[in-house]
Amino acid sequence: MRALAFAFVVACTAPKLTAAQCEELVDRYTEIALRESFPDASAETVASQKSQVRALARTELAKCTDEITPKQRGCAMRAESADAFERCLSTP
Repeated sequence: MRALAFAFVVACTAPKLTAAQCEELVDRYTEIALRESFPDASAETVASQKSQVRALARTELAKCTDEITPKQRGCAMRAESADAFERCLSTP
């Protein structure tokens, strides 16, 4: 019973991401998605697409501070592809 209570306390007090850390995730995902979608794009094309990709990423990461762990964030920030990024966030 003590182990269960300890596990519950640890789970409830696990560190949460800050809004700034979540913004870094949005920036990282935007960078990866644009690089994959437009590998040979000009700077102008990337700039014009950036706001759309950021809006989508922000929507997908809306509950970031409540649902993403520091471990998942670390994995996602190291990811080199959108698929790898998404896998990081879906793995506890």
